[in-house]
Amino acid sequence: MGRKKQTVPSVNLSPLRAARLYKLLNALSVTPQTRMALRRKLRVDVRGFYRDVESLRKFGIEIETDSASRYLLAGSMDDALARFPLPDLGLNVREAMQLVSGVASAQTKLKRKIDAFLNGTSLKRGKK
Repeated sequence: MGRKKQTVPSVNLSPLRAARLYKLLNALSVTPQTRMALRRKLRVDVRGFYRDVESLRKFGIEIETDSASRYLLAGSMDDALARFPLPDLGLNVREAMQLVSGVASAQTKLKRKIDAFLNGTSLKRGKK
């Protein structure tokens, strides 16, 4: 059986915020934790904590609370990562084109996005 394809929403996520959200996601995947413990790890205020939890939920990542009001990741970390958007990596077009030389699904997806960006021009060297 193949893996179910996950769709990731298109978002503008700064590298700093993405790193913090990933840190939260990673902490939630290890063991249930209280809001206070998570806030200390992330160095955010209450409002920032709830904003980050809501962001993860908007990506389709299920976060639950248990009977002791501890937060935990409902699914697997692998499933959560499939829904977690990658921030802008700061690649130029040539660097991105080098990444799409393979046949993996991620490379194919990136190639389609680059093709669309370049208005259908070929990614093969020497073709115009």
